[in-house]
Amino acid sequence: MEKPERKFGFFVFLARFLYISEDMKENEREDIYRTAISKWGDAAQINMAYEECGELITALARYMRGRATAEEVLTEVADVSIMAEQMAVLFGKEKFEEEKERKLQRLKERLEK
Repeated sequence: MEKPERKFGFFVFLARFLYISEDMKENEREDIYRTAISKWGDAAQINMAYEECGELITALARYMRGRATAEEVLTEVADVSIMAEQMAVLFGKEKFEEEKERKLQRLKERLEK
């Protein structure tokens, strides 16, 4: 059984990593995503999204076996986050934001039970 301190440490790193940087504004990130989609195309970016998800799955499995560090996992989390944001731009950012809020509200309700 894995020590609780190890898991807690990972979540501390994850929380720090997911903090949205004020250095790059949302519209600047969205411009970058649109440019990437335009340059490489929808299909290539969709393929890249699921490749990055696979790499995150592998990194998490390695972490749970003690064969990867939190930093290695966070590198993959960053890649997946960037690709997820590109997918939101590609498939509909407004709908994505609505769905994300709905899911967060549902999680909040479950936590309050």
